[in-house]
Amino acid sequence: MRQEEHVLPRGWLSDFLDRADLERSFGNLSGSTHFHAETMRGRIRSLQVRSSEAWEHFDKALFEAERAPESIPNLIREMILNLYCFEQKLLEGPVASDLKAPKLIIPHFPEEVVAEYPEVNFAIDLRRVGQGFLQLHLRNWEASSQIFQELIESHRKDPGVVAMYYLGLAASQHNLGQSDLAFRTLEDAEFCVQSGGSTINRLRAVGILYAFYLYLGKEAEASGWERFLERLPCPKMTQELFLKRGRILMKRCADQASLVLL
Repeated sequence: MRQEEHVLPRGWLSDFLDRADLERSFGNLSGSTHFHAETMRGRIRSLQVRSSEAWEHFDKALFEAERAPESIPNLIREMILNLYCFEQKLLEGPVASDLKAPKLIIPHFPEEVVAEYPEVNFAIDLRRVGQGFLQLHLRNWEASSQIFQELIESHRKDPGVVAMYYLGLAASQHNLGQSDLAFRTLEDAEFCVQSGGSTINRLRAVGILYAFYLYLGKEAEASGWERFLERLPCPKMTQELFLKRGRILMKRCADQASLVLL
């Protein structure tokens, strides 16, 4: 956001993404009262698989977002909040017929607004990722494949971000019976993870690779990614959390007999 619109402590986001010290980042939000800070508190607790605490923060953020001044930055922040709430619901259990999907309709932003607020593109990407997650869980694999292919095409120069999109595409391809193609796409995801990116993004992608390979019966590959994760520069507690999330994902894949993302 522009300088006058900072609602998180200066440097907080880069510190969160690069250090991946979740408790440090949570503590550094102390004193921040905007609903976006509450969103990020919920996000951290969600990453830590502390669901009841995550919802305490998300519910407070949702309440405060309704009362926040109307502005483009706050609309972007509300889009992010709704997506994180949706991901928390996915973490807690399979998609049920009565699950309320997030507000995934992407509003139109004029070009001049996007130029002034480049964060719009980040929020739109998050929404597209949410749509891809949802289609995977609903077994609409052609639709999820198209979404992730489009995301890859628009982010090829950013390996730190595109790894997740390759994982979504690989899951779609595997579920469609395109096993050889899916494994080649997994190799693309692996290359992106090895190429760099923020520590948080790499942890998440590696946890998914670990889960996928466990589910696919490739234990040697899963163990290799577990060792890779343990070498990433972050607290041991964070490493253990993303391995835990990987095991949760592996079980979800087994329960649904298909590859999905959390």
